[in-house]
Amino acid sequence: ATMTILQAAQVSSADSAIVPTTLPRCVVEKQSLADGNTSYVITARGFSPGYAPVNAQSATTSGSVVWLQSTILLN
Repeated sequence: ATMTILQAAQVSSADSAIVPTTLPRCVVEKQSLADGNTSYVITARGFSPGYAPVNAQSATTSGSVVWLQSTILLN
């Protein structure tokens, strides 16, 4: 699966001046199920404007990260 980083234009809004310094990321993973159906697991991460990590594999020093995961089943 390939991670996609959204572009600033995709997360900006005329209704808000807030644009996160770390842009949202998402991954879509295709899964073939034993019953022949196909599902997709979508994982997305969003970051607050004040987000600051210690490093890529560590906790944050400030701000927050929100993870959202959904599964879509196709028959």
